[in-house]
Amino acid sequence: MTDPDTFYAFTDFYDFLARLEVIGRCMITRDDFARVSYEALTDGYRKGNLRYAEFFFSPNYHYPHGVRYETMVDGFVDGLRQAKEEFGITGRLIPAINRELGPEVAIAMVRDVLAHRREEVIGIGMDCAEFKGPPELFKNAYALARSAGLRCTAHACEDNQTLAQAPPRNVETCLDVLGCDRIDHGYNMLADPVLTCRCKDAGCRLQSAPIPVCHSVWKSAQKR
Repeated sequence: MTDPDTFYAFTDFYDFLARLEVIGRCMITRDDFARVSYEALTDGYRKGNLRYAEFFFSPNYHYPHGVRYETMVDGFVDGLRQAKEEFGITGRLIPAINRELGPEVAIAMVRDVLAHRREEVIGIGMDCAEFKGPPELFKNAYALARSAGLRCTAHACEDNQTLAQAPPRNVETCLDVLGCDRIDHGYNMLADPVLTCRCKDAGCRLQSAPIPVCHSVWKSAQKR
């Protein structure tokens, strides 16, 4: 995993998650995080006239390496504000719960987010392997976020997992128990026509490809 030209040639979703852990080790300082968010927005502007983006980031990829939440968020915000000043792009942040680590770790992360509120942080999300952390486990973490005025979304029913691993009922749980405003992915929901119609009729927003902000860090690290 040292060649930047082949690093993202992952074999499946779980190999992809393993590579994200490697990326987490590369991001240590405030400037590291700033460079990633700035370059992600700059690339989008130059290659596709990007005007607005919401970036997910997972604090629990960085905590094990001694990085504090405020270092991450302030670095990301630095990069967003620099891109805004230079190119007029608006960027926003969504810290994501690592569902594989359980509900208590999730609550601790949300408390960090609330202790260091930033205008650019608009909500919380949830990612990683869905079958290892069904959404109902995170009811309290989401309630805490909502009580502070944060918007809520979650990865659910991803098509890289089987119907048994990521069943349609997970979307229902995200809507009814977690109070999500939006569902990220949601593909497996199509196996349940009733639920699909419910989401359609209710105007439930489905985000097909949320952007993890750390995806561009490997290039950034290699430029040094």
